[in-house]
Amino acid sequence: MKDQKKIDNKDDLIVNKAAFVAHKDVKEFSKMYKIDDNILGEGAFGMVKKCYLRNSKEARAVKIMDKSVMSETEKVRLQYEIEILKNLSHPNIVHLYETFED
Repeated sequence: MKDQKKIDNKDDLIVNKAAFVAHKDVKEFSKMYKIDDNILGEGAFGMVKKCYLRNSKEARAVKIMDKSVMSETEKVRLQYEIEILKNLSHPNIVHLYETFED
């Protein structure tokens, strides 16, 4: 506690956006989301599909990637991408809500 700064007002509080991005088991995904059949985009390792939150019907995009076909370097780059997106907040950049992994 000796190194902690006292918070006197809201300007003293610094919150890291990354702390609010949840990492969950892939089994939780189907409980939370319904995936649309249409593919929005495709890449070397997977695809992007539209999905909907089951409780609110809010539309989101899900990036589905097959890590079994990735090299170790590509897996590291994927982790970098996730870490970068976890910390970004801009109206013209996709918002990362959570990640799921099996």
